[in-house]
Amino acid sequence: MLKRFWPLWAISLLAKMFLSSVIPMTNDETYYWVWSQHPQLSYFDHPPMVAWLLWLGHSFEFLGNAVRWPAVILGHLTIAVWYFIWRRYVSEDGHKFSWWLLLALFTPLFGFGSLLVTPDLPVLFFWSLSAYFFLGLTQNKKWSSYLLLGVSLGLGFCSKYHIVLFVLFAAVYLAKEKMWAVIFNRKTFATIATGLLFSSPVLVWNFQNQFESFLFQAHHGLGDSQYEFFWTWSYVLAQFLILSPPLVLAALRCRLPAKIRVLAYLSWGPLAFFLLTSLRGSVEVNWPIVAYPSFFLLSTLGSQVKKSIQITCIFWVIVFSVLVSQTITPWIPFAPEKINELSEFEPLLAAQTKYQPFYASSYQMASWLYYTTKTPIKKFPGISRVDFFDRLDSELPETYPIYIAIKEYTSMPEWLTQENYKITTVEKLNRGLIIVRIDKP
Repeated sequence: MLKRFWPLWAISLLAKMFLSSVIPMTNDETYYWVWSQHPQLSYFDHPPMVAWLLWLGHSFEFLGNAVRWPAVILGHLTIAVWYFIWRRYVSEDGHKFSWWLLLALFTPLFGFGSLLVTPDLPVLFFWSLSAYFFLGLTQNKKWSSYLLLGVSLGLGFCSKYHIVLFVLFAAVYLAKEKMWAVIFNRKTFATIATGLLFSSPVLVWNFQNQFESFLFQAHHGLGDSQYEFFWTWSYVLAQFLILSPPLVLAALRCRLPAKIRVLAYLSWGPLAFFLLTSLRGSVEVNWPIVAYPSFFLLSTLGSQVKKSIQITCIFWVIVFSVLVSQTITPWIPFAPEKINELSEFEPLLAAQTKYQPFYASSYQMASWLYYTTKTPIKKFPGISRVDFFDRLDSELPETYPIYIAIKEYTSMPEWLTQENYKITTVEKLNRGLIIVRIDKP
């Protein structure tokens, strides 16, 4: 398998590029695309890498949704990084690597999820690259390994803040193994210097904006004061489903040699960290994704799991095929709303030209319409949480009447009723969408 890796890698990349160009864009992807129309050092919701990658893809927009290609290619390079980790530091056993490769290609978030452009794609790549250079510096202590570790960590910080967990669990590993010489030498300053340099876009933006992004993300993950048991059990259940119970047991049985044991820390560490944060707030299913590559390595090395891996991959291939077919040509009559998200705003395509001036009621709605029509759409100020659209234009309309597209459950800003603005429903559309007219009192 190790000898046949590159042809398989290239074929799977071509398949990903084709699929990513025909699968409709998700609402979040169109939101990041809006960012890419306004390149910045960083953004309120996330670091900038996802927008930078979509900006690179603008030249491919005439090929369906091929704007995804730069990010998809970078995400697929993650698999190549783990090929080098496996070959250089883990084992020459190509048979076991083939099972890892199946999991990397056919599991939902690490595999099929790499068709969608999210901050997970670049952070997975730079996390994996950091693991490669970290393994190098613990074994050869070369200047280049220290320097490049800092570069990959800095760029990882420009991708998603979760990269800081790499530093945390790598430090725990070094302390547990008493590898003090790796830390306490002048080369460590090279890692710190390059890390700060390559993360400087995010640091500078946050300094200029009162650290809004840092505070938003901290509150997003840890801001709830009233604990709900649902947060914890839903997190555990979701991870068991994605990772598969037999593979979890195999990973628990795996005992890595000390020289590569950091991979166990990089696997169990993030999973445990987000289990703890589930005591303070809801954890999104993809947050511990950085743990998955090394987790799958532990699983394939832990015991004979050939049949479990085959069943896991077949199951997720079937699920993925159903989801893709449903998004391209809906055929499941009672599909969950989340599955039909990719087309939920289609009824607004005609409405946004019929009713002017037109406002969206959420960043998802405004982004999807902007991407689909290539015409900028405003979000009505104060109607939903603060987001990038509020930074683009937070001014209230000067002329009335105006028209706002809302969902059935959308709450209008209180100040409209307090100041006696007249709110009238003018048209009800499919998918629970409504056009309302706002007139001055």
